[in-house]
Amino acid sequence: MTPRFKMWQIAAAIVLIAGAAIAFVEWSKTRTRYDATQLLSCLPAGHAVRLYIDVNALRSRGLLDGLEGGQTAQEPDYVRFVQATGFDYRKDLNAVAAEFANGDVYMALHGNFDWKRLSNYAESQGGKCSGSLCSMGASRPNRTISYSPLSANLLALAVAADDRAASKIFQPKVLATGTGPSPAIWLFAPGEAFTDLSGLPDGSHILSPLAEAKEASFEVRDNEIRLDALCSSPDTAVKIVEKFTATTSLLRSMLQRDSQTPNPSDLSGILVAGKFLTRADHVIGTWPLQKEFIEKLLSGGAR
Repeated sequence: MTPRFKMWQIAAAIVLIAGAAIAFVEWSKTRTRYDATQLLSCLPAGHAVRLYIDVNALRSRGLLDGLEGGQTAQEPDYVRFVQATGFDYRKDLNAVAAEFANGDVYMALHGNFDWKRLSNYAESQGGKCSGSLCSMGASRPNRTISYSPLSANLLALAVAADDRAASKIFQPKVLATGTGPSPAIWLFAPGEAFTDLSGLPDGSHILSPLAEAKEASFEVRDNEIRLDALCSSPDTAVKIVEKFTATTSLLRSMLQRDSQTPNPSDLSGILVAGKFLTRADHVIGTWPLQKEFIEKLLSGGAR
């Protein structure tokens, strides 16, 4: 005998299914994972220096272990911040996308956040919260820290002259690319960003030829740093490769002159192992990257 359902039973089933679907959607929002393209799409559009770090990837490889006793983790201000907000980047941050433009910093942070404690922290530091946007003074003059939740696990944060700068950061504007895993670290910069490298670590002058490129991106993936620089012409790409090659050869000769052996766990060992070539109007460069160097870099010991 074929079972017969009453209309109220069918209606109840539809309501239950719809409710379950809505609950699943809301749950999935709190479990959303963002790739590099998605997280970067949250930031204000601009031809500026952009950075993406897959903190989870670094953590899974044990590369954050050295931060446990690092200077930042022990600074009194940071200790108080962790105690007040419950947020510790060493365990609660999954990924970060950042943009640096005209002295302002914009960030989209993916991680575990307690918004109530974060908003209370702003007010305890003399700041204010209006709706879902909080702001407070920054250590840099004429700059304000502002932040706002974009979702349960996505936070907009800015350090800028505008005390509402975090409102310029939005939900991801693109869908997941599905093109494979994101790089552990990705950096993009327009060519003009390489004209003054005085504020960067020792050895960064080797990147000065990129001032002649239109733009450049770096990826850290599979124990390797990969450079892809777009140039105005193939001839310009050739000139940049020649400069990179000459500088690398000079550094290698200097080490040999001083009877020093390149150490892959420090900057000299990485730089002398660089390889460069051209592909049409692109410069392609690669440097091997050892885990020991990344650990020293994150702990502040790399030179």
